[in-house]
Amino acid sequence: MLALLLMGCVSLPDEYRKNQATKLSALEILPLETLDVKPEVTFQGRPRYPVLMRRAGIAGAALVEFIVDDQGKVRDARTIRAAHEDFGDAAMAAIMTWKFNPGFKNGRAVATRMQKIIRFELKEH
Repeated sequence: MLALLLMGCVSLPDEYRKNQATKLSALEILPLETLDVKPEVTFQGRPRYPVLMRRAGIAGAALVEFIVDDQGKVRDARTIRAAHEDFGDAAMAAIMTWKFNPGFKNGRAVATRMQKIIRFELKEH
């Protein structure tokens, strides 16, 4: 069936699509500390300093929690806490661009939940 799908001869039944969506939403997420190999960042987009915070001379940080899936993609990022909402939004946007080598458990790629603190510091020129 996969070969036929690749050739464009067969369309996917609605039930198959629903099953695939259920599999994605039911992704098993293993705790980071239980992995044999931790996810490794391969691309790390830099956060954009929020314009209003920079103009006001305000520095701060945001703690973002996210899932690195078994393909190394970031999913479901959310701000846990931030010095200001703008810092949380900027940190989340940056982390959503990150790419990873996935974590491994017992020789297979797995999804895991991670957290990262992003700091926004004013630098004097």
